Amino acid sequence: PPISPPEPPRPPAPPPIPPSLPTIRYTFELRPESFFTGPTQPNGYTYGNPPYGWHWQQSGGTPNQDTGVVSGPKGDGSYYYTESHGRVEGDIYELRYDGSACAGGVVGVISFYYAMYGHGMGSLHVVAADGTVVWGAERDHGPGWHRSSATLNSASFLFRAVRGHGDASDI
Repeated sequence: PPISPPEPPRPPAPPPIPPSLPTIRYTFELRPESFFTGPTQPNGYTYGNPPYGWHWQQSGGTPNQDTGVVSGPKGDGSYYYTESHGRVEGDIYELRYDGSACAGGVVGVISFYYAMYGHGMGSLHVVAADGTVVWGAERDHGPGWHRSSATLNSASFLFRAVRGHGDASDI
């Protein structure tokens, strides 16, 4: 009987699909202690050395009627904001998240609301733990809240706001 040629080698099996990281819905209200910022006064004004703090607003609007919001992103609720009054152009504000609530110590994707309304508005950036800017916005974006997202894949991140040239530049 004829001899059959040997079968060619089979390609290796593909690697197993890694498990996906769980999605965690996380809001400032659940664990505000996981966010770190510099000191602020009850009226939102900052003090100390830069980077300056973001103020935690439990409800209602900001003190500056000309630039700030009148409520949280969905018409109520709490939020952080930067108070531009009493600061100068180029001052930096940072709000840091330590990553403590994220599985595997990795923050994958964040979604957030931001408000940037007023003459002389500065800039807002999301910065990964390694210093990479993964999202940014500049100038006046009109009244109200705007929704956005950023992909991080980082152990932690921060929101960095830079004050614009006018008092009407709360973020």
